[in-house]
Amino acid sequence: MFNKFFTILLCLIPCYGFAVDNCLRFKYNVDVNITNTTDNNTTFEKSSENLVGKLGYTLSNIEYSYQVLMIPIKVTDGYCLSLRSIDVNIKPKFNIVLDKRLKDDSCAYKIVYQHEQDHKNVFEKTIKDNIDNIKKAIIEASKSVKPVFIKDMDAANNVQTESTKSIEKHKSVEKIKEKIQNTIDEENQKIDTRGDDYSIWKCEDFYNEMKDFYESITID
Repeated sequence: MFNKFFTILLCLIPCYGFAVDNCLRFKYNVDVNITNTTDNNTTFEKSSENLVGKLGYTLSNIEYSYQVLMIPIKVTDGYCLSLRSIDVNIKPKFNIVLDKRLKDDSCAYKIVYQHEQDHKNVFEKTIKDNIDNIKKAIIEASKSVKPVFIKDMDAANNVQTESTKSIEKHKSVEKIKEKIQNTIDEENQKIDTRGDDYSIWKCEDFYNEMKDFYESITID
């Protein structure tokens, strides 16, 4: 009984590996292209209510858009689907919000506005400085995507979707994203602790307005 099972198992293994091994010979050195879009990426608004504990803030995030090209290579009984290229567009987006009490073009307004612009600039610079590192990470991730055997092209979309997910979740890609975020956090900390709040209260018009405002809400 044992010998019979063992013989069948030996027969199955080569049959399973046949298509996989044949598809591996069609693996490409994947072409990777990275673009960084920064135009029309910022919205600006005044707060609807008085902000508490701050006079402005910047909401930011990074969109990574992936476009992969997978080539179907005709083989016996189906196709080998092989990754040929990856185009990644990186687009940071920002929403800058300033306290509604800040008068346009006033001394305090300019300081707060520049403060938030500096947060944005740090974000964009960090991405720009790491474009080559992002490309290296994507190239490393692409090496893990092996050609896949499919019987017909109906399965191609699913393979492409899964391949894209595996690239996005690859440890090399997650590592560079983490590095970028850590750098941004460190630089933002420097901006937030450089003393801009001290400079704002040196603005005479702001000082007078805020003094009256705080006096009006003082509880005796």
